[in-house]
Amino acid sequence: MAAGAARLSLPARELRLGADLPDIDMHVFFSHSYRDVAINSYFLRHFVRDNIPLRADQKSDTWCVAKLERYLFEARGFISVITRRPNDQDAAAYSTYIGHELDLARRARIPRLLFVDQQVLARHVTRFPEDVVPFDAAAPEQNDERHRTAIAEFLESARFSVPPLQGLRRSNEATLVVDDSPALRRIADEVAELLRREHFSVTRQTPNRKSRAMDDVRLLETLWRSELCVFLLGERLSDVHLALAMAYAHFIPVLRLQYDKAATDCSPTLQGEIRWKSEPDLLVEFRNQLGSFRRGFVEPVEMARGENEKEALQKTGTARWNASDANLWDSSDGPALLTHIATRESTVQEEVKRARKLAKDANPGLAGREHEFALCQVMYDEFKRGRYAYEIEPQTGTRAGVQAIRWPMQIVHGKAATCIDLACLFAALFEAAGLQALVIVVETAKMAHALPGYRAAGEPAWDKPSLGDLRRAVTAGDAVFIEGTGAVEADSPVTAEEGGSRVDKLLDFASARDVAERLIRRQDLRLVHFVDVRKLRG
Repeated sequence: MAAGAARLSLPARELRLGADLPDIDMHVFFSHSYRDVAINSYFLRHFVRDNIPLRADQKSDTWCVAKLERYLFEARGFISVITRRPNDQDAAAYSTYIGHELDLARRARIPRLLFVDQQVLARHVTRFPEDVVPFDAAAPEQNDERHRTAIAEFLESARFSVPPLQGLRRSNEATLVVDDSPALRRIADEVAELLRREHFSVTRQTPNRKSRAMDDVRLLETLWRSELCVFLLGERLSDVHLALAMAYAHFIPVLRLQYDKAATDCSPTLQGEIRWKSEPDLLVEFRNQLGSFRRGFVEPVEMARGENEKEALQKTGTARWNASDANLWDSSDGPALLTHIATRESTVQEEVKRARKLAKDANPGLAGREHEFALCQVMYDEFKRGRYAYEIEPQTGTRAGVQAIRWPMQIVHGKAATCIDLACLFAALFEAAGLQALVIVVETAKMAHALPGYRAAGEPAWDKPSLGDLRRAVTAGDAVFIEGTGAVEADSPVTAEEGGSRVDKLLDFASARDVAERLIRRQDLRLVHFVDVRKLRG
C-alpha cells in the first residue's frame, strides 16, 4: 500500500527557480517529520502551487548521514518544517534528526527556509538561526500570507544558487582513507571490495606524517572529486583524522568508521560516526549504509500531483525495511499469526518484567481479573511512553495477500509499527505476562484491521466464536480488547476513534479500550480471523 516514487529529473524550463539557469538536475532538500502529516500537507500545498522541485528522504531504518550530505551537497536550497515532538522531559521538544539535518544545511551554507512550530521556537530559540518563520500548529493558515511571502523570498535567493563544487564531483568514484595501522589493513580490503560491488571505482589513500595531510592538495582534490569518501580511523589521533577534518570543512559526503575496542553496537550516531570492534558487525552495517546511500530520494511535489498531499506524505513516511521470509504472513491463514507472536523475545520479556513490578507496586492487593486488567493497562501505558509512530503497511515487494510483520525488536529499532505489528506485539506481551492472549482480524467494505486482547481469568476457550459471542464476552468482562494503534502516534483517527480523542497523537488506555469495543460492535463488521494464542500453543 506504500510505494516510493520513481526518480524524476525535471526540465529546467519547468522550474520557477529560473529558466535561465543551466540545464542541470535542480532540487531543494525537504526536511520534515514523517509523523506530522496534517501540518506537512498544509505546507506541501504551497510548494505544489509554486512548483518547487522538492526531494525528500523516504523513511528508512538506516540513518545514513553521508546520504544527507550528498543531497545537500547537490541542492539549490533547503526547506525544513520543524514540528513539536513532545516527550516526558520536554513538552516542546522536536526531532533530533530534523535538528541535525538543519545543522548540516547550515554547514553547507545553502539558501534555506525554516518553518518552526511557535511552541518549539519559544522554548528553544537559541538552537535556531534568526531567519526562522514560526507557525501555529493548531491553525497554520492564519499566517498564510506570511508563509507565502517567505516562500517567495526563498525562491528568489535560491534562483542563482550554485551547488558547492559543482562539476568537480564524479559519479561512482569513492576514496577510501585508511589509518596506517596493521590492524586495519584486512578490514580495509573488505570495505574496498564492498565498494567495488556497488560499482564504485576505489582510490585508496593512507596519509602519514611524511605526507602532511593538511598540506596535501592532491588528497584534497581527490576528496573533492569523490561521490563518497570512507574513512577507516584507528584509536589514536592521526593524519587520517586531519584528512577527515578537511572533508568535513568542505562538506564532502563521508562514512566514518572508527575502531573502538569498547564498542558494543555498530549503529551510527546522530552525527553519523560508526564505532566498531567486530569486523563482521562492521561489514553488515557498512552494507546497510551503502544501500541507503545508493537509494534515490522521492519527490513529494510530483507525488502530490499524482494523488494528494496527504497520500504523498504518508508514502514518504512509510519506512523502507528489509523484510525476511520470517517476517512474512499469508493473510488468509489466521493460525499462522501464532508464528509472529514472539513471546520469548528479550524485548518482550524485559517489558513484561518491568510491567509486573509497576503493576504490583501500584496495586499490591489486586488479584484475578482486576489484576489482569491493571497489568494490561500498565503494559499499554509503558509502551506508549516510547512515542512510536503508526504506519500503513509498508511496501515489501512480495506477492498479493502476503504481509510483512515486524518482530518486537524491529519495532523498537524502527520506532514504527502497523496495526498487525502492534496486535502481535501486545499478544506477545499479554502471553508473557500470563494472560490468555487473543488476536482478531476484522474487516468492513473499506478497511481491514487487527485488535489484540485477552480472555479473562476463569473464562474457558471458545470454539469458533462469532462476532456476537465476542460482543457478549466484551460486555460481560469475559474478554478485553484494545486499539493497539492508540499506543503509537497517529496524525488522524485510525478506526472507530472520535475526532479529538487523541492527545498529542496518542490514546489513553480507557479510550483505546472504548475504541476497540466500538469497532467490534459495528454492524458492518466481519470477523476474518480469531486467534486464541493459548489454545493454539496447546
